[in-house]
Amino acid sequence: MKKKIQFIGLNGTVKLPPENTLESIQKTLELGAKCIEVNVHICDSGELVVIKDSDVDETTNGMGEVEDFTLEELKKLRIQDQYQIPSLKEVLDLINGQAKVIIELSGFGTSNAVSAIIKEYAKKDNWKRKMFLVTSFNWFELVDFYSIDQKTRIGVLTKKLTKDTLSLAKTVAAFSIHPKNGKLKQKLLEKAIKNGFKIKPWEAEIPVFEAEALEEVEVKSIQERTPIEEVLISPIPEVAVS
Repeated sequence: MKKKIQFIGLNGTVKLPPENTLESIQKTLELGAKCIEVNVHICDSGELVVIKDSDVDETTNGMGEVEDFTLEELKKLRIQDQYQIPSLKEVLDLINGQAKVIIELSGFGTSNAVSAIIKEYAKKDNWKRKMFLVTSFNWFELVDFYSIDQKTRIGVLTKKLTKDTLSLAKTVAAFSIHPKNGKLKQKLLEKAIKNGFKIKPWEAEIPVFEAEALEEVEVKSIQERTPIEEVLISPIPEVAVS
């Protein structure tokens, strides 16, 4: 029986509403996604906020680094004239255990705060620690996170699957490796899978032939930037949103 490729809502849906907003995440939940990925940075008042970039220039009507704003100040900014930057706690309260959550450590010094929030929410109704996965392109941040938290699952983000990627994954006892689709070498993929790592490629668009090829090497999921509606109607065979 052919394995199903599972799709993850990357930053919620992308077009309408804008990514990394409560409205986007709500829409993603309504469309049936069972796993949602968000980016986090820490602001000047110490809270974790959900925003992709380290600055607010591109996504809001403000200018400056996220780390220089308090949460109250960030809340006064607007994305596309109407949406707010949410805190991580607001996002988790909205999801309320309806989906698994991938938290990408996009900002520096986020490890301690993210670990604390996961520990807090893992004790709440509708949540379990295994519903959280912490990822980052910043490998130093992942090592730091692992040094303080060996209970939460870790995923290694990388633009290319290499021997160094596998070495880091072993160092932080990673649950999964997230390479960019198209940068996948068969031998390294097989070695990673043999070592027990889940492989979760990320890419904007996945042609049918690539999806079928990934199924053959037991790749478990693909993170999509396209809106969930587009994923649901894509021609990829046996697609499951998860």
